[in-house]
Amino acid sequence: MEVEKEWYIFIEADYEDKGVFANFYCKSEGIGDSIQLIKPLAKKEGFKNLKFIEATRIDNIQNFEYPAKMIDLSPTVKMMQSLSLFEKDPNEYSFTPPTGIIFNTLEGEHEIDKIKEQFVAYAKNENEIYSFELVIDENNLEHVFYLTTKFLNSINGFWIWIHNHWEEKPKQLFYNKDFVSVETVLDFLKLNSKNTIENGFIDIVVHSIQGETNLTLNEHKKITLHTKDEKVFNEFIDKIIALGYEQTRDMYDIEFGYHHWHYKPANTFNRNEFCDFLADNNFEEIKNAK
Repeated sequence: MEVEKEWYIFIEADYEDKGVFANFYCKSEGIGDSIQLIKPLAKKEGFKNLKFIEATRIDNIQNFEYPAKMIDLSPTVKMMQSLSLFEKDPNEYSFTPPTGIIFNTLEGEHEIDKIKEQFVAYAKNENEIYSFELVIDENNLEHVFYLTTKFLNSINGFWIWIHNHWEEKPKQLFYNKDFVSVETVLDFLKLNSKNTIENGFIDIVVHSIQGETNLTLNEHKKITLHTKDEKVFNEFIDKIIALGYEQTRDMYDIEFGYHHWHYKPANTFNRNEFCDFLADNNFEEIKNAK
């Protein structure tokens, strides 16, 4: 017998003229489904500009009991009656996880407020590869990834990795040889953003033969660049700086030092459907890829 899943979701939002932290409990298949169910109900309660910060699964917590004074917003969604209101500081920044990944409620190695929109750049390693990593939050991720794709001088390949923690199946790699221009890549991603950009179980890799360069949006929604061409590397960084992002030596991101969940948005493909979708768009699976 299938066990019904239930999730705790912690949000930050605007409420009247203040900020608010609120706690929701939702019965649904996945985190993405819970988010979709909570959004209209939270807005009906007067919350605006919702940010989904933390989640955890509660149906498998032994002897779990709801907090006192709960409000039933629907047959599947509850909300704690007590709200935590605070004065908003327009100069204070807080990182919002991009769609597809969310913090767990378990305390991690680092404080969440250490995560900033910044980048690190590494000189070439023993394999002659220069590396770059950029952390972007929910508000800017999709737009910036599209821009960085345009930064490549040429495109000669397009890969999608499916990670093994999506439905607990082996990792898979798909390649499309027809994606050989910025326009074809961006058209595909923009048309299918919920199943690609917002999917927390896949890596998207855009390849350029110049410098054997790979631009990646990974499963943790971090933008990375690996290249053997120093000119490509330096020009890419200059364009990132021109967008307003700063370099750091001490970068924090949700991938390391933070407990977190991966999820896909509601009403998007399951894994088998996604593989069929890729095949329908002329992607070929590369067997035994590592």
